[in-house]
Amino acid sequence: MQVQRTYNSLDPRANGAFGASWSSVFDMQAVQDNDGTGNVTVSYPNGQQVRFGHNSGGTFTPPPGRFATLTANGTTGYTLVDKDGTSYTFTAGVTPNVFPIASVADHAGHAETFTYTNGQLSTATNKVSGRSLHFTWSTPTGANYPHVSAVSTDPATGTDQNTDINATYSYSGDQLTKQCLPSQQSACTVYGNATGSHNRSVVMDANPKSFWRLDDPAGSTSAASQILANEGSDTASPVNATFSSAPPA
Repeated sequence: MQVQRTYNSLDPRANGAFGASWSSVFDMQAVQDNDGTGNVTVSYPNGQQVRFGHNSGGTFTPPPGRFATLTANGTTGYTLVDKDGTSYTFTAGVTPNVFPIASVADHAGHAETFTYTNGQLSTATNKVSGRSLHFTWSTPTGANYPHVSAVSTDPATGTDQNTDINATYSYSGDQLTKQCLPSQQSACTVYGNATGSHNRSVVMDANPKSFWRLDDPAGSTSAASQILANEGSDTASPVNATFSSAPPA
């Protein structure tokens, strides 16, 4: 078992297990839209969010180009089966309409299960090996959300807790700043963070028909749209505009 994380600087979410803009399988969840449509948005391990449309018969339709099947498990949660046969099961958590990841299984049925304490992931267990990862959470100084402060393995030798492998995580507010392993205490992985804008990702998440950032190079005679599906049909003609005179939004 291992901890894998994906970073996306354009992801404005700060409530991930490992801090702002980081995503992992431990952050997966299925969330019911609160607009009464019954649609469900699934967060993938890489941070991608995919909305499945709810049909009148109780089935769900994936977005165009997505081969995946989402089914409701009564009122207790959902099961997502991806194109490669990987199955993700989500069950009810402490937050209404939010269903965190409960298990993941490959096409051969090899599974990992996840348990929670007070709404926070506490253990991830590989059902084949029987070994687990154990998660410790804390709310860093200045943070708006709690994050994982340590991940430890089962004892490597019998029940001797001194043989655990323990990874620790440090934060500045909600930003991950450092990860340390026992063999790397003098050479931890350090992360630097700079101030940026999440305006583009927020706008794009709203699925606009057109969106111009006006970040075109100096001397441009037109403004390109961020909506690639339009294939340039919505290119804008600027009036009294100077490109590259300020950072793009």
